[in-house]
Amino acid sequence: MQKIIMPKIEIKNFGPIKDVTFGIKDYTVFIGPQASGKSTIVKLFYYFRKFNTDFVRLLSLPLGFKTSVDQLDISHTLQQLVCKTFHDYWEHKAFFIQDFNITYNYSNQTYIKLICKNKELYAEYSTDIIKLFEESRQHLMNFRKQGKLKPEYYDSPMIVAYHNELRDKANKFFGNWNMKYIPAGRHVFPILKDQPVFIKDKFVRNFSPEINYIKSEWENTPKNNSSLITKQKQIELVQLILKGSYSISGDEDGIMPSDFNEVIPLVYASSGQQESLWVLLSILNTFFSEEKYCYIIEEPEAHLFPEAQRNIMHLLTYYVNNKCGNQLMITTHSPYILTPLNNLLQAYLLGQNKSKHDNVSKIIDPKIWINPDHFECYYVDNGNIESIVDSEVKMMNLEKLDNASRIGNDEYDKLSELED
Repeated sequence: MQKIIMPKIEIKNFGPIKDVTFGIKDYTVFIGPQASGKSTIVKLFYYFRKFNTDFVRLLSLPLGFKTSVDQLDISHTLQQLVCKTFHDYWEHKAFFIQDFNITYNYSNQTYIKLICKNKELYAEYSTDIIKLFEESRQHLMNFRKQGKLKPEYYDSPMIVAYHNELRDKANKFFGNWNMKYIPAGRHVFPILKDQPVFIKDKFVRNFSPEINYIKSEWENTPKNNSSLITKQKQIELVQLILKGSYSISGDEDGIMPSDFNEVIPLVYASSGQQESLWVLLSILNTFFSEEKYCYIIEEPEAHLFPEAQRNIMHLLTYYVNNKCGNQLMITTHSPYILTPLNNLLQAYLLGQNKSKHDNVSKIIDPKIWINPDHFECYYVDNGNIESIVDSEVKMMNLEKLDNASRIGNDEYDKLSELED
């Protein structure tokens, strides 16, 4: 993977997070106890990464957000775009009880800052964002003077060139990823099916239509395509994790077990199969696309046995390494997934020695070796965050996560003393 500049975020007093500043890399893991702030962090990344799409839609024709050219002013429109969208995602009043500051740095020059003071939310922007907005607004004003703001002109070379230039500049400022957010609790979707209205969390609710997209993409993948053959390792990993294969026919879908010639409806499949299925299919679909993706996945290991947890991390690493620019952020409670990741880091480090390269390759496929320069793992707890990657050995220090084992061992030692 080619090294690229990663964004940085500063969070002060938002949710469980106290005062942290950190950056992400192509492959970033957040591990920590429940309710420590892992989901808060990745949801904020998703929100700011989606700003590109909303910004372009706002200034595209026909104008987004039901805004006219006359209403396109910095003080109102950008505030509405940033703050209203933030309220849509974090709508409960509990999020605004305490004052908070959140600054997302897309680069050294480009940033958006959210400030909540006395329960009121407002935003600040870097000068280049304001400049891009004003340039786009001026283009629209010129189109109106020329009588071009009419549906019959939307496909004209002039308007098409404007849209292309707007997208190119926005991509340069904010990054250009096909954003995918896969929440935890995925096993409930086969039960709720077409009733996402009962889901309060917008991040989770938005995943319901994504499932239909994942199904459609999978159905439309040519099963005799030669590219399918080249992805055999990834497909085998999916089948190992599911202990079978996914089957869909019309509105009915389920799991065909490896040792049973009958499709089990998804609603009756195991919780591990239900929880992992949409992660597996969505990731598998990316191997047949030319787009650049950024996935945010909560608890990819949920309800899976340790061996399957290893396999799903291998699959996710194939995805990250498959295309320059692909990115992945995951949250987890499980130290089991860190051991295979450490092995992939070590494989890369050993493989740089030419005399060891071939032997390492026999143990671990070089396509899933992890370059430490593109990897980060943070431990999140008590509102704070720290890297557990040792900067010298370039691998994770897993001893930081052994507190549960130490407690168990202490209890065992005390019980053993009673036997004497």
